[in-house]
Amino acid sequence: MDNGLPSYFRSCRKRYGLSQKQLARLLGHKTTYTVSSIENGHIQPSITVLISYLIIFDISVDQLVPQFHKNIENLLASR
Repeated sequence: MDNGLPSYFRSCRKRYGLSQKQLARLLGHKTTYTVSSIENGHIQPSITVLISYLIIFDISVDQLVPQFHKNIENLLASR
């Protein structure tokens, strides 16, 4: 992923003082695989995981994924 997603996901988790294991548990996962894979840019979060992050960290989409949000906003404006 070249859009900065992994770093935003990692920084949100760290800002709230959660380990990958704690966040994985909140997301309903038994291992840290998904959290680690998202943070390392190996996979994109599912819509369920994305919305879970928004709720857990009480932030908006443009705060969690600002560059991605801006790209979509620009794409829509150009249509």
